[in-house]
Amino acid sequence: MAAASNSSKLPSGVVAKVGDTEIKQTQFDEMIAAAKASYKANKKKFPAVGSAEYTTVQQQAVTELVQEAEISIGAKDLNVGVTDADVEKALTTIKNAVLHGHEDQEVRSQEVRRGAEGAEHD
Repeated sequence: MAAASNSSKLPSGVVAKVGDTEIKQTQFDEMIAAAKASYKANKKKFPAVGSAEYTTVQQQAVTELVQEAEISIGAKDLNVGVTDADVEKALTTIKNAVLHGHEDQEVRSQEVRRGAEGAEHD
């Protein structure tokens, strides 16, 4: 796969380029926002701008975006794709599995409660 191009030759608003695929500043900003949210959820302080840790977070964000672009390009080259219908079918399967899993768990919980109640009366 193609590597990210030299940033000095990128158009405004583009942080990296993989082949003909441009990685936009907005995508990068979304990745940084997600990292900040992750830090917050884990009750960690987000690295200060300019710190080595912040640079590492930035590099990780760009690396992930480049890898996503490479995967997308590879999928197109191999004529691999996922349709909206494929996603909906998978979501329905997952929802049904979760729903049935909860139902099964509730049935088992009721059986355990009944068993415990029966033992109390013996």
